[in-house]
Amino acid sequence: MPKISVGNKKHGYGVDIDTVFWRRHDLVNEQNIKESKDEEIIEALLATVLLDDFKKRKDTLDALYEPGSELNLEVEARLAEIGKDNLEDQFKNVFDTIDMIFDSVDSDFSSFLFVSKKTRNKDECFKIVF
Repeated sequence: MPKISVGNKKHGYGVDIDTVFWRRHDLVNEQNIKESKDEEIIEALLATVLLDDFKKRKDTLDALYEPGSELNLEVEARLAEIGKDNLEDQFKNVFDTIDMIFDSVDSDFSSFLFVSKKTRNKDECFKIVF
């Protein structure tokens, strides 16, 4: 697993954590990436895109993975309708566009939009822009 593990330059293995989208834009700190906060953001973004009126709460996020639950069935149906590859391409395009926009002004999401580096909930602001 070292090839796909999140690492950094000093460890000499895995994906360099500083090259990950969430770190490049200072949206999620290193510890939270190791605790899969980036995966939680993707989960909420996908649910928001796929479901008409998704409200992010622990119970609704859990229900997404519960086989046969109303939310799970709705996600499966929408995914079948849209197509996994199409949805993945749309997501990649949004991330690429965000990178392109901030690269064009030699900045990143957080530095450009927030005065303080210690601003909380930057990931929630990102979800709104997304």
